Parts: sequence; C-alpha cells; structure tokens
Amino acid sequence: MGPSFDPGRAPYRREVTFAAVKTPNGRSADAAQERSGLQSETANGGSGVVEGITVAGTWRTAVARLARLRPAWKGLVAYALYQMITFLVWAVPILPRFGTQHVIAGLQDARYFQWALSWTPWALFHHVDPLHSSYVFAPNGVSLAWSTFVPGPALVMWPVSATFGPLVSLNLLKVMAPALASWAAYLACHRLTHRFWPSIVGGYLFGYSAYVLGNMGFLNLILVFPIPILLYLTIRDVEGSLGRSRSSLDRPPHWWDSSRYRRRSSRPRLSSAESRSSGRSWLRQTSASDCCGPGAAYCSQERSRRSY
Repeated sequence: MGPSFDPGRAPYRREVTFAAVKTPNGRSADAAQERSGLQSETANGGSGVVEGITVAGTWRTAVARLARLRPAWKGLVAYALYQMITFLVWAVPILPRFGTQHVIAGLQDARYFQWALSWTPWALFHHVDPLHSSYVFAPNGVSLAWSTFVPGPALVMWPVSATFGPLVSLNLLKVMAPALASWAAYLACHRLTHRFWPSIVGGYLFGYSAYVLGNMGFLNLILVFPIPILLYLTIRDVEGSLGRSRSSLDRPPHWWDSSRYRRRSSRPRLSSAESRSSGRSWLRQTSASDCCGPGAAYCSQERSRRSY
C-alpha cells in the first residue's frame, strides 16, 4: 500500500523520499512506490483533487509568466481579453446574421451611421464636398458639419465597407468600441500603477461603464478611446519618457539642471516681497524655449518655491 492521501493538505504535493534502488526488471523502486501511491489515491477518489491542484498550478505558472512579459505584450493580452468579452456578449448572438442585422438597438440612428460610413469615402472619390450633401433634404441639401457623420471611422473602415458593406463596418465598430476604450484606459492605469490585474479592472470599469453600454446605439458617443489615450500620452510627457530610449530613461531630462536647482535650494528663505521681486526678475531672464514642454514643470516648481 502506498502512503495515504490526505485531502487536508493544500496544495497537495507528493514528496518522494525512497532510495533509488534498481529492481530486477531495471526500474527503480521509487518509481514503483510512486505509481502504487497514485493508484491508491485514484481508488480513494482523490484524482479530482489532484487534477484541480494541477490546474491551479498551471494557472499560477501562467500568471507568473504574464507578470514577466514586456508592457507591450501585456497591453496586447489586455486588448485580447477585452475584445473577447465584447465579442462573446454582442457578436456571437447575431454572428450568422452579422451582415444583415444591427448590433444593439437604435435602428434609426444605426441607419444614419450606416449611410455616413459610406458617404465620406464616396464623396472624396467623386470630388464632392463631404461636409455638404444634397442627398439629404434634397434639393437644397444640408450641412453635415452640424451632424455626427463620423468621417474618421468612415475612412478607417472603408476597405471593410467596400468589401462587405457598411452594415458590417458599423457592427464591427460597435463591437470594437468598448474594447478599445477599456484598452486605452488600461494603458493609462498601468502607466501609473505598473500592476497588470488592477489595471485590467480599471480599464474594464471605464470601457464597460454605464455611459458606454447605455449609448451602444450611437457610434459617435462610444468611440471614446482617444480620451484615455491622451491621458496616457500626458503621463508619458510628464515623466519625460515619451520618445526616449530605454537607456536614456535612467538619466534626468535635458531641461533638468540638478546643480542649478541645488544652488537655488541652498539660498536662504526670502520674504514675500523679495520673493515676488526675485521671481519676476528670474522670469525675465528665462527664455521662452525653457518654458515649453517639460520645461514648464521646472518653471512652475521654481515659481512655487520662490513664493513659498
């Protein structure tokens, strides 16, 4: 009989301590003992627990490998996760009719966006002003600058519209919009926290918020991913890591003069009147190029310190 199975041990791991003694058939004794122990556990109904422990160990290994990935690969995994959720919720129920049925409700607005996705490429190819259409409220027409005719998404999805029709393009944009919003919010959260799963939750709360889900019938209202993208770029710009190589990240930004800052920090504290006068003279001496981009943060720090 092999060693008894104790389900109270979690996680259950077998530790073989038998000596490696060769048997007459060439196999080691520890392997025989191990095999007999596994057979005993299977007879006692412990196979399900062992399989569960194996799955848990595989999950922990996958999470550990994911934590070691580069940020770009983590972002790709995050987008794939968000897109899978959106695809399962909205695309799978109408997948056989994806080219003939609208995703979500709002038929009148959906038909307008379906026309708008075709209008902008057609107008550009036929040398027609895309901001004015005589096909709406004919014969005088109407200015589309006052309407939400989504020219940018129309140009991006033109190959799909030309191949499969504008309805497929519209459905694809509706399915991709929550995933893109979640992914963009994930980038901003991950840049601040440098943690994968909390950033996944933050992106999910933004991309699948009540605002996005409540306006799924309005294409112009759910394509909000540029907002967190701008936030992400702003964070990178404040960090000074935007457009810089990995080796240069260890060095301070080019506008930061630590020796100059130390000299200014070592000066005695001035009175309020003296600080205002000194601050105005320092600003007059500072060139306009130093107050642009990241230099503005340095200037604001100097002004705050002087007025303290």
